[in-house]
Amino acid sequence: MTRIHGLVLIGSLVLGGGTASAGPLQWSGDDIPVACRMYSGIPADAHGSPLEWNNLLSLASCMQDASVTTVTDPAQLAPYVEAMADALAPEMMIYLGALEFGPGTVQLRASYHVGMAYIALITRARSSLVAPADLGTNVEAANHYRRLHADLEPMLVRAKRTAWVAFAVIEHAVAEDPTLAPDAVTRHMVATARAMLAALLRDGTPHLYDYRIAH
Repeated sequence: MTRIHGLVLIGSLVLGGGTASAGPLQWSGDDIPVACRMYSGIPADAHGSPLEWNNLLSLASCMQDASVTTVTDPAQLAPYVEAMADALAPEMMIYLGALEFGPGTVQLRASYHVGMAYIALITRARSSLVAPADLGTNVEAANHYRRLHADLEPMLVRAKRTAWVAFAVIEHAVAEDPTLAPDAVTRHMVATARAMLAALLRDGTPHLYDYRIAH
């Protein structure tokens, strides 16, 4: 089975130095939102099949929170970003299970979803800072808004790094083995990963992303 290099690095970033589970995750119905339970059950003879992996990745994607809370107090920023990262934990564990136990094509898709989840976190965090209606005329309000953005950006560095590594792993893996992207959907993921790498470089300084994908 084809394995993708760099997966340990993704796991380390996602878990903050922790370790992934020793085996595939088991979920009870109570852990899964009602709207997502359609992805949690498969026939007994489908275990380990593409259907099981597709359902697991769909389940993780369905579980992802997309809510945005308006933040106006600088003291709220760190708890808000931390809460968003903590809320990603259930789906991240699914993705890490796919990275550890899935075939190469599943690993590539899981890596893509990890990257996009952290891009979504960054977008939601920035969207939580709503510009005041009098931004152009109220100097105090404008300065407060700028300070909020300045305080937020350092808190997003870990999310940027994790997204960067997830997308870099995809680009590296497909360059080594093009068969990992056998269909139009996967090739679109690869193209999006490359576009995200370029956007992350524009968004931050290159040294943030100085990671090596081990051979």
